[in-house]
Amino acid sequence: MKKTQKLLLTLIAAISMTSGWAQEMYDITSMYLKNYGFDTDFDYTTDDTGNVAQEILEVKGWTKSFSANYTITGVYQIGTPVTFNGAAVPTVGQDGTTEGGVLALSTGWNQSLIFFQNVKLPAGQYALVSAFYNSVTETAGRSRVAWLPSGQAGYNSTLASFPTGEWITDTIRFELTEPTTGLIQIGFFANADKGSSYFAKPCLDFVHLLRDTPLGKADLDIYKHKLQETIDEALQLYGDGSGNGADALKQAIDEATAVMNNDEATTAQVDAAVEMLESAINTYLWANPTGNKPTVTTDTRYARGATMAFGR
Repeated sequence: MKKTQKLLLTLIAAISMTSGWAQEMYDITSMYLKNYGFDTDFDYTTDDTGNVAQEILEVKGWTKSFSANYTITGVYQIGTPVTFNGAAVPTVGQDGTTEGGVLALSTGWNQSLIFFQNVKLPAGQYALVSAFYNSVTETAGRSRVAWLPSGQAGYNSTLASFPTGEWITDTIRFELTEPTTGLIQIGFFANADKGSSYFAKPCLDFVHLLRDTPLGKADLDIYKHKLQETIDEALQLYGDGSGNGADALKQAIDEATAVMNNDEATTAQVDAAVEMLESAINTYLWANPTGNKPTVTTDTRYARGATMAFGR
């Protein structure tokens, strides 16, 4: 859910007190993760009622990575009367406010509920901070929050119990010596061959990414990677500029390139440039179809009294 300044300072202070780590940590979550606080696009709001017994829903911004098709995943607004698999959603978030939402998770039988986002991170010391709430008396299960760098050993949460009726904050620390691509993962593991009634039913409030250095040009250069790929694709399509609508495509390329070369561009401007250029590419492709053009051939044969011709 939406984090207050007091909560953020508390998280940063907790990380900074760790021996051997930098004395100041910066929240860089918004640059790298979408929907990290589950504050929008609620599946269930405070206006809804009832119990959800079995429902696996997609989570905006996150990619689902499991095959289980039973029990629960979904985004529930803080304080909704709706229960999931019999479990109540918290009435306040980890920061003590009633704003935002949580990701509800419930499963059993050695199943994992996993979502992830692909990121590329610059060098630095990092902390991945998450918070869970469990309203039922069962506390068993494991967190699947993790940083999983490509081709390297991962950094996984060690949280193996979810206390009843209280928020628990979990922190994963890792250090990168060079820019690294990987997955930021969230989820829950029912780590025994038993039904969901034997496990905790945790609600994940947020996942924050902290680092010992603030956001800077290195982060923006990485964030611009998709924009550069889109520009390269557009330039290839443009070719010698002889296609239908080439002038409009070239104008879009020039506007996107200006954002690409702007060291002070915001992430919102980069996102808008990608969206604008992708739209221009689609328009250009429609104006310049490839492959064999479809034709219509009428058949001189027709049924007596028919009001339509045969065609192919």
